[in-house]
Amino acid sequence: MFHKNSVYWITGASSGIGEALAKSVYENGGRVILSARDTEKLEEICRNWKDRDRWMILPLDMNLHHEMEEKTRTAFDR
Repeated sequence: MFHKNSVYWITGASSGIGEALAKSVYENGGRVILSARDTEKLEEICRNWKDRDRWMILPLDMNLHHEMEEKTRTAFDR
């Protein structure tokens, strides 16, 4: 379902569809960057994920447009 050599950057990953998608990507062998404003919730989601090199938490508030270039660079560097 997910390409194991691809990285999926999921915004809104702290709840709802975003959370479900992030979990599905990880559980199916994919690599995932989880973004949302609620860093604690993102950490809770990843707490039991063992393969640390397959996931990354990248806090993000889509309303802070001035941060988007830096956040995008960070995601692509991953």
